[in-house]
Amino acid sequence: MNQTAPKLLLYISGDRMFGVSLERVDEVLPAFEMTGVPGLQRGVVGLVSLRGDILPVIRVDASATDNTVSLKAQDRFIVVRSSDRTFVLLAEQVCEIIDGDGDAEARPGYLAVNQSSIERVIMHEETMVFVLDTDRLIDDASYRSESVSTSVTEVREVHPNAVASPY
Repeated sequence: MNQTAPKLLLYISGDRMFGVSLERVDEVLPAFEMTGVPGLQRGVVGLVSLRGDILPVIRVDASATDNTVSLKAQDRFIVVRSSDRTFVLLAEQVCEIIDGDGDAEARPGYLAVNQSSIERVIMHEETMVFVLDTDRLIDDASYRSESVSTSVTEVREVHPNAVASPY
């Protein structure tokens, strides 16, 4: 176990619990209107304009079979920074902040998850938590910015004053 692991923000998406390093979280907001854009890669469920930046909204839940999302009142946007980009994670529920070492730890190699974006798996109060690697998540081929950047023009048609983020 890593005794110096950073604190994690735990959240639920689909039927799984995920953790993201609190050091990478800028803010948590109630979910608001996002723009669905045809042709986005699996997992990217839309784009939002936040303080003049257009950011991709990512739903990590592996059971998501398409990019269609109906937001609910309890949904939250977790604004996250990777080493060089900012993006939004869609959460059905934000749970708590915990020490990042968990009760037990395993590498995700033997689990049926997108291994490239999962840094490790920990147990917290008898619940498996998939800890996200934010750099790999946004760089993963499923979330490459080419699909988003070609769609920024379509977003500007809806939001003409929006400014693209360099995510």
